[in-house]
Amino acid sequence: MRKHAADADLVRVCLHEQVNGIELTVVNDGHRAAALPPRARGGGFGLDGMRERAAAMAGRLDAGPRDTGGWQVRARLPVRPPGT
Repeated sequence: MRKHAADADLVRVCLHEQVNGIELTVVNDGHRAAALPPRARGGGFGLDGMRERAAAMAGRLDAGPRDTGGWQVRARLPVRPPGT
């Protein structure tokens, strides 16, 4: 968490069962990302990669700043992708 929300005091992770799947929400109250040296930034695919993986499962991922401050990431994923 400190990598993405250096000054966050609170992180909330919620998992909810939906009619056709699950919804996972991660919220923090941070205001800025950590200042990291280049080697600590990782070589991941970030939000774009997370969106692609959710879409590959016939799901959806939304992420961005919250109106009240902090950041939110929400994934909605079917229990069984179509065709299975």
